[in-house]
Amino acid sequence: WTTDVGTVDGLGLFTAQTSIGSGFVSAVNGSVAGIASITVIAGPLDHIIVTPNPATMGVGQTLLFAAIGYDIYNNQIIGLGFSWTTDAGMIANGLLTAQTTPGSGTVTATSGSVSSSAAVTILIGPITQIIVTPNPLTIAVGGSQQFLAVACDTYGNPIPGVTFDWTITIGTMDFFNVFYALTTPGTGMATASNGTIVGVAIITVVHGPIDHITITPDPVSIMVGSAQQFTAQAYDQYNN
Repeated sequence: WTTDVGTVDGLGLFTAQTSIGSGFVSAVNGSVAGIASITVIAGPLDHIIVTPNPATMGVGQTLLFAAIGYDIYNNQIIGLGFSWTTDAGMIANGLLTAQTTPGSGTVTATSGSVSSSAAVTILIGPITQIIVTPNPLTIAVGGSQQFLAVACDTYGNPIPGVTFDWTITIGTMDFFNVFYALTTPGTGMATASNGTIVGVAIITVVHGPIDHITITPDPVSIMVGSAQQFTAQAYDQYNN
């Protein structure tokens, strides 16, 4: 007995090789031979490999995962169907749509009782908006207010470590982002920018509390028994 796809003993007991392939078993007696064709196929499913693993992607992005099943000898099994599950977004036929918040999770492919997972890390997206607070702001003349700017991705996830360039149209701002209003009422903006991304807060500066009152006419001379119309005007400390 002889074979090219495994081993065969003197009694014709054939043991297949551990890799798939095609070959023969032959029995020879003298000058006469008989041949049987043999196809060695993959064994039952033993394990699954999911790729890519690990995977890194941005919030809301999509990434296609693949799963391949193997037998105990690492021979690929063709034609398997897989069910997909994830805790990092939504998945269908291996196509993962990441959740809209940063985090980590897994993508799992299952066939029968055999499962395998790939690790997924979801990252914050690029800056698409800057949120400036408070907005809007109404403040008295000469008053002060600290502003805060937060850079966010498309889904409103805050992005740490971002610096901003500030501009003010109706007052001044110090190194600590404290805004100091003008001493005259008006309307303007506080703007925080990073590259081409800009965030704006609307500022309304109003008069302060009453500081003094003027009466006109003053002085006045009036004849006894006559009438005079007086007008009173209230002003804040900056004469608004």
